Amino acid sequence: MSSSSSTSSATVSKHVVMVTPEDPNRSCPIGMMPVEILQHIFRYLSDEEQFNVVKTCKAWQEQVVWGRVKVFNTSEWAKNTHLQMKLFQIIFPPSYVDRFNVAKASKALQEEAERSRGTLINASEWEKYIYLEVSGLSFEGLVVPSREVLTPVVYNLAHLGENDQGVSVIAIPKGLSLSKLLVIAEEWGVRPYYIWEEVVPAIGAIETQWPYYAVISNSVLQGSRGKTIQERDALVQSVGCAVPSTTELLTVMVFHYIMRSKRLFSDKRCAMSLTSDSVEGWRLAIGAFMPSGYHVEDAGNMSFMFGVAGVRRF
Repeated sequence: MSSSSSTSSATVSKHVVMVTPEDPNRSCPIGMMPVEILQHIFRYLSDEEQFNVVKTCKAWQEQVVWGRVKVFNTSEWAKNTHLQMKLFQIIFPPSYVDRFNVAKASKALQEEAERSRGTLINASEWEKYIYLEVSGLSFEGLVVPSREVLTPVVYNLAHLGENDQGVSVIAIPKGLSLSKLLVIAEEWGVRPYYIWEEVVPAIGAIETQWPYYAVISNSVLQGSRGKTIQERDALVQSVGCAVPSTTELLTVMVFHYIMRSKRLFSDKRCAMSLTSDSVEGWRLAIGAFMPSGYHVEDAGNMSFMFGVAGVRRF
C-alpha cells in the first residue's frame, strides 16, 4: 500500500502546473492532470467557453492556445479569422493584434504589388532591418487597406510613372521623421551626396502622428518634367494623387536599396521628384540617386531633371 501510494504521488507530481491561491504549497487537483488530458477536455468546450477558460489563468490560457494550434490548423479554425482575432485580443496586447492584422493582409497586398511590378514594404520588412522601439517607431493602430480599395489605386498609379517602374505599397510608422530616417539610411549605406543645409533644421524633427499605408510611384510621373511647380501640382491632382513628402520618398528609396540594391530616381536623366515640403519659401526636391549618393535641394527652377511622383495615402 505504501509503495503504491508513493508511486502514485511521484507520478502525479510530474504534472503539477498550478497551485491553489489559498495554500501555495498544496497542488491544485486539476493542475495535476497531464497537459494532454487538459487540452483534450478543453477541446470539447464551445468557442465562448474556451475564451472564458483563456481568461481564467495563464496556465489554462497556454493549454487552450496550443490545443487550438494543434487541432484547428487543418480545420475551420484556420479559416475563421473572426475567432482568431477574438482569441488574440484576449491573450495579446494591441501591438500584437496589429501585427496579426498586418500579417493576415500581407499576402493580398503582396499579390497586388507584384501584379503592378511594384514592391510591398510592410511592417514585417521594417522589423527585418530596423529596431523599431529603439528608433521610436510604431505600427500600433495601423489600418490595412482592403483589396477592393487598394487594387484600382495600385493599377492606375503603376502605369503613370516613367520607364514602367511600378509602385511601392509601403507602411509608414508612427514617429518617423526625416532626421530619424537619415540615421537609418546612413546605417545601411544610403548616403546623401548633397542636402541643402537648411532642410534638416527646418523639417527634420517633424514626425508622423499615426501609422498609415501609402502607394507611391517609383519614378516621376510621365509628362511632369520641365513644368512649373504649379503645373506639377495640378498634374498630380488630376490623377487623383498627392505630392509625396521628402520623408516618404526617401523611405521608398532607402528600402529599395536595402532590399534589392536598387537605386530609384537614378535613370540616365537623373530624375528628381518635387515634394510637398517647403523650406524658406522654396519647395524641395529629392532624387538623382547615383552611386555617389542622393540629392535633397530646392526645386526653384524648371530643370528637366525635376518631375514629380505621386502618392495615395490610406
